[in-house]
Amino acid sequence: EYLDRLKEIGVSDLLEYFTLNPQSLLNCIEQINVLDINQSAMELVNWKDKNDLTRKFIEIFSANSVNFFLDIFNSIYHNQNYKQNDVSITLVNKSVKYLQIKWLLSLDNTQKFKNVLISTIDITEKIVYNDMLKKQTFELKERIKEQSALFKIQNLLTQNESSLEDIILSVASEIPAAFQQPGNTSVKIVLNNDEYMSPLFKTSEKFTSSDIQFQKNNIGVLTVYLTDLNNNQDFMDEEIKFINAISNMIS
Repeated sequence: EYLDRLKEIGVSDLLEYFTLNPQSLLNCIEQINVLDINQSAMELVNWKDKNDLTRKFIEIFSANSVNFFLDIFNSIYHNQNYKQNDVSITLVNKSVKYLQIKWLLSLDNTQKFKNVLISTIDITEKIVYNDMLKKQTFELKERIKEQSALFKIQNLLTQNESSLEDIILSVASEIPAAFQQPGNTSVKIVLNNDEYMSPLFKTSEKFTSSDIQFQKNNIGVLTVYLTDLNNNQDFMDEEIKFINAISNMIS
């Protein structure tokens, strides 16, 4: 009935309407009435009291699962009988499970919407494994970039054909390639009061430095700036170690 009233007032794009009117989405969600939950579903969400879960069904869903409800309402709105989606739910112990949810719209003998039949598969281990694999792959790529930069910088520092000024300037130019966002990374090396900067150098409030020493005396400093302040990116621990390694190599 709630969705029928939206049709009566001329709402054609339900997803856009709910995006512009989030309170209407909440009102719609609050009208969901859970008729039954089987034992497997109870065990899946670690809930013991069936009657309690039917009353608190909405509460087990975390905020980022709102698309699950949007898809169901949109399916009902446009008479789409079957769909599936991956969602996360928050359990009573505040842990999160990831579920693949399939739903089928049930119609009465007049072809009007009657209820939604929902089945679930626990895909938590799959999601966690994939996330771990993505993280490990990302970290491996970052370490390869760092090792490649270290190799190039070591070669620069051990060559005798170029002047010290040219070598340090080349080192400053090579360092950004080892970071997560090379195009948003700037480097300045101060050595014996002379400054050497990477191309298109910019300063930033987000930076880290490492002293350059010779015979236990500070003779300069290597500073790396992250120039995209709209990004929440910060220096990784391995990047700090990389910066320290470069300053030691220059020493």
